[in-house]
Amino acid sequence: MKSKDDLVRVLDAARNVVVDGKIPLVFLDEFDSRRSHYPLLLPLLWDGELDVGNRDLRVGRSVFFLAGSRPSLPERLAAAREMFASRAEGPDEDKTLDLFSRINGGVIEVPSLAGESSAAEKVVIAMHLLRARFKKSKMVPRSLLFFVSKVTFRYEARSIATLVNMIRGGPENLDSLPFRDPRDLKESPLAFHLLHEDGARGLSDLWRESTDIAGGQQIRDEFLEEEELGTRAWADVAWSYLALVPEAPPAPLAAE
Repeated sequence: MKSKDDLVRVLDAARNVVVDGKIPLVFLDEFDSRRSHYPLLLPLLWDGELDVGNRDLRVGRSVFFLAGSRPSLPERLAAAREMFASRAEGPDEDKTLDLFSRINGGVIEVPSLAGESSAAEKVVIAMHLLRARFKKSKMVPRSLLFFVSKVTFRYEARSIATLVNMIRGGPENLDSLPFRDPRDLKESPLAFHLLHEDGARGLSDLWRESTDIAGGQQIRDEFLEEEELGTRAWADVAWSYLALVPEAPPAPLAAE
């Protein structure tokens, strides 16, 4: 969002939802990228309206999600509820306290995918993305899922998506990935998304280790088609796979 005019299209769409007798849900991504825009959001979160030129865009009762990336945001929200300025960012000169005081919902923290304990989560995300990208594929190589469970992704889910999007033809065609030669990997976009303490050579070695994992993992059937990402069914599939992988964590993944 560069100006309040950028909100006009979104609010017009929300107003159409209201006309249909439904409550609109408005998702504002990276809302904290420019704190100078906070004053624009104040009337939206208070009255459900925005004045743009000669137009008064009123959406009324709505649900707003504000997605931000500043680590201090949860503290600022807690401070707003207690109505005192946060020590994390000094005086409230950017309307943060005023904005957050109008939020009556909680904080949804996205858990990190770093560390060995998140291996199942990474596998679940990879399977979901593979199903979405390859509509007709029912199986994926276990070697690919083993690699996903072991590697560190710089931008977490976004980096997993980059890896999946670089597969050409189908999930069985892993030769399209640039892991066999460290020099090819260094020239690939994956060089920015995958991390290893031994750099590109370490990633290539991990890939060679992964290719020793034989067989395929089922990612699509009638039962799974009815399940959403993150449900018990997906978790069970991930852990049933990881149970076949050396050093797999023994505890079951929580349903959440």
